[in-house]
Amino acid sequence: MTALEQQRRSEVAPAFDLRSLSMFVTVVEQGSFTRAAAALEVTTACVSLQIKRLERALGAQLLRRHAHGLVLTPDGDRLLPAARRMLALNAELMRDWPDATGRAVAAIAA
Repeated sequence: MTALEQQRRSEVAPAFDLRSLSMFVTVVEQGSFTRAAAALEVTTACVSLQIKRLERALGAQLLRRHAHGLVLTPDGDRLLPAARRMLALNAELMRDWPDATGRAVAAIAA
């Protein structure tokens, strides 16, 4: 892939949605969509939709249903540590900039 093709791809490639990544990590940690939904206080359908959107954005299946729960695919196994790092970095930024969310909301409301 040429540099120009890479640039064009990065311009149209969707950014990773932290909510989808959070749901993905929670599904893996909880071992099921139902338990993840309960932990996140959302519906199972919401969790399922977010995982499908993430898989569609990546063009890869991340989870496979198994008789004993869910199993990560190789792509899911590859995404999991990166998703955890992104969520940890987001949490760190929120700790370091506690007023950022409030200021953004106030600026929009003004």
